[in-house]
Amino acid sequence: MACTGSSADLLSTSFELPEDWQIADHALADVTGDGVAEWILLVWRPWRDWPIQAWIPGSSPIFEFHDRRGDSCHVVLLEPETGDILWAGSALPSPMLAVDTGDVDGDGIAELVTLEGTYAAGRENPASYVNVWRWNGFGFSLASRSSLGAFVQLCLTDPGNGGILIVAVR
Repeated sequence: MACTGSSADLLSTSFELPEDWQIADHALADVTGDGVAEWILLVWRPWRDWPIQAWIPGSSPIFEFHDRRGDSCHVVLLEPETGDILWAGSALPSPMLAVDTGDVDGDGIAELVTLEGTYAAGRENPASYVNVWRWNGFGFSLASRSSLGAFVQLCLTDPGNGGILIVAVR
C-alpha cells in the first residue's frame, strides 16, 4: 500500500528548496505522462499576488487564497535530479492537505489524488473532499471529486486488478 509521503525521501536530495516553503506532502511519479518522474510537492508558503496584478486595477482574484497565518497552498513539480521547477501552480482556491499519485483510472498515466480542505478550517482539521486531478499539458484539471466528508488519511492500494490503484481514505 502506498500512502501519502511514502515515496522516496525528498530530504535525501542534493538540491535546496526555498527557505519559506513548508513541504506538507510529496510524491515522486510521472504525473505529466512524459515518461519521466517528477517530484510533486504540496507547498505552503507566504501568500504572494500575481506579479501582473501590479498593473491591473481592482482587487486580485486570488486575494483570499490563504490561511490565517497568511500562507497559501501550491502544487509544484520539480525535476528530480536538479530540483529545477518544471511547473508551479498559483495559490489554490482551496488548499490540498495530502497528495498521492498513481493510475486510478486505468489509462497507464498517474493521476494526482488529493485531500482538499479549506483555508478557514486550517491545515490540522480533516479534509472535506477527495479529488483526482489529471495533467492537461498546461496544469491539472479536476477529473473527479468525492461527496462532502471528513477525511484524515489518503492511501492508494493495488488489490491486484492490473495495476489500477484504488483510492482508500480514512
